[in-house]
Amino acid sequence: MKKGEGQVKGFTPYLFSSLKKGRGFSTVEMLVAFAILALAFTGIITVVFGNDNFAIDTQLNSEGLYYAERELNMARKEVELNFNNFTFNGQGDDPRFQTEVIVETISACSKGILSTALWDRPILPPQKVTLKTIVTNVLASAEQGGNCDPFPPTNWDTPVTYGGITQGEFDGRGTGVAYANIGGRRYAFITTDGAQPNEDNFYAIDTTDFDSNSGAGIDPANDISGTKIGDKALNGLVTANINGANYAFVLYNSTSTQLQVIDISDPLVDLPVIGTASIPNVTPGVNTRPRSIFYYNEGGIDPEIYVGTGYLAFSTSTNNHELHVFEVTNPAVPDWDISVDVNRNVNDIAVSDGLAYLATGPGGNNTPMKIFDIGSGIEVGSFSISAPRAGTAIYLLDDVAYLGLERTGSGNNFYRIDVGQDPPVQLGAPVDLGGNSTEVGDIAVQLPLAFVGIEGSNSQNNFQVWNVSSTAEMVKIYHNSCTSGNPFPQNLSGLVYVDDLIFASFRSNDSFKLIWDTGEICAI
Repeated sequence: MKKGEGQVKGFTPYLFSSLKKGRGFSTVEMLVAFAILALAFTGIITVVFGNDNFAIDTQLNSEGLYYAERELNMARKEVELNFNNFTFNGQGDDPRFQTEVIVETISACSKGILSTALWDRPILPPQKVTLKTIVTNVLASAEQGGNCDPFPPTNWDTPVTYGGITQGEFDGRGTGVAYANIGGRRYAFITTDGAQPNEDNFYAIDTTDFDSNSGAGIDPANDISGTKIGDKALNGLVTANINGANYAFVLYNSTSTQLQVIDISDPLVDLPVIGTASIPNVTPGVNTRPRSIFYYNEGGIDPEIYVGTGYLAFSTSTNNHELHVFEVTNPAVPDWDISVDVNRNVNDIAVSDGLAYLATGPGGNNTPMKIFDIGSGIEVGSFSISAPRAGTAIYLLDDVAYLGLERTGSGNNFYRIDVGQDPPVQLGAPVDLGGNSTEVGDIAVQLPLAFVGIEGSNSQNNFQVWNVSSTAEMVKIYHNSCTSGNPFPQNLSGLVYVDDLIFASFRSNDSFKLIWDTGEICAI
């Protein structure tokens, strides 16, 4: 080697094509440079395409939200036009998106609408967005007397009762319960069988300040008022808002003036009787004591009270009928309009679209439910079972009738019936609520739950909650199994659902109880 051309440390001369100063890059240096450039370009390409996928995904998310919201708004518009028989088919005009609208009934005056848009995304898993809203119908609420709760219930697997109201607050045993919102305050009303001269038998309870978190808020000294209606027991009631005023229509356990009308506009101050009506066209001496009552305001312009009696023998085309209709446009002067010859005990009533759905005595053909066209008085349907058991309670929601029966020893006593079919068809499997010599005292449905009260001297599981959302089977949510002992009185005679609370009347040691669901979770 010449002087100044020394060997590079760590390398042998034959590995290089040239190592003279200023002669360019070596082969290794070029390979390393290309590797660095490749890595750099890979990073740049990844960022570019990643940003592109992100932009596409963001755009798809935005469009998916648009389609879900559009379908939801269109469904809301359609339900305004046809609340009771609402159906909706989405437009589905973009093949990239699958849209679906599901309508779920909650109560007689409300429905839930779920709008979903589903789409595929680049690289990432499919995405979807679901929007949900509740729509209410003022007319449907007015048809129920203005006392319709629009919101779905909570879990209801561990309910408890309010203990601040005792039997000492009321005279007699509870025979019925109703609810009314008056001046923005929430009132429960109960009837009792108090019939002694010094006993009240009609009560108003202000429950507005009740707090389910603390289980307090009702002051018996200031939030309860009672009055005496006649000298006999009361058998039940309904409340209604008519022409902007509030009234209670009460069953009086007598052979005359069986319908009593009470002004409840200022319930803690005064509860005056403002009108009465007797059941006409009855053979003299026949017992016409009332058994059931229902309020319905067809189309929001035709308020009517329906009263059912016990079976009246020797009926004709004009007298001894068991279902009577009173027109109450002027509540102070109930006007008897028409009657229907049922030829059975009328134990409970539900009315819709000119038809009366009745829980009746079984008769010779074991039909605990009968359906009548009210205008013509003609029977248009019935539901049969295999045993001679009476229907004792009925609740109608959409085209489903929830029917409760008496239970003498064993057997099913809670049915769902599809009354939209002709003839009516049993929907799914019925259930056995238990208890010997008992009957279903009342039913309230706020989907997906049905609240059931049991009446009878052996009614141990007397407050029950069932999930009825499946058409195949009903699932027990609460059956006194999730609490120690039996926290509810026996003989639950009536119940209503409002504000995620149950107001209940009892023919036992406690005339009235307020029931609510706790935050505890119980697995049965």
